[in-house]
Amino acid sequence: MTETTVVVDAVTIAASQGANGPTIDITAALIDAAALMVIGMGFVFLFLSLLIVVINMMAKWVPEEPQAEQSSSPRPTAQGVRPEVVAAISSAVHQYRARATS
Repeated sequence: MTETTVVVDAVTIAASQGANGPTIDITAALIDAAALMVIGMGFVFLFLSLLIVVINMMAKWVPEEPQAEQSSSPRPTAQGVRPEVVAAISSAVHQYRARATS
C-alpha cells in the first residue's frame, strides 16, 4: 500500500491506497475536527472575555449622562388648541369607532 495525502476543504487527511481505492483515516479526521473545534471555541471565549473586560472598563471611565428632570404633569397640556378643533377630532374618533364596531 502507498501512503498519499488528500486535501478536503483545506484540511489535510491521511489516506492510504487500498484494494478498494483510497481509504480515509477517520481517527485523524476526528482529531483534526476536534482540534479545530477547540481552537474556535477558545477564540470565541477569549473574544467574549475581552469584550466583558472592555465594557466594564468603559462603565468605570465614562460618566453617565445626567437624567432630565421629570415634569410634574405626566401628560402635555392642550394649550393653544381651539375647542372647535378638539370637538372635531373627538367627533371623528367617535364616528370611526362606531363604524369599526358595526
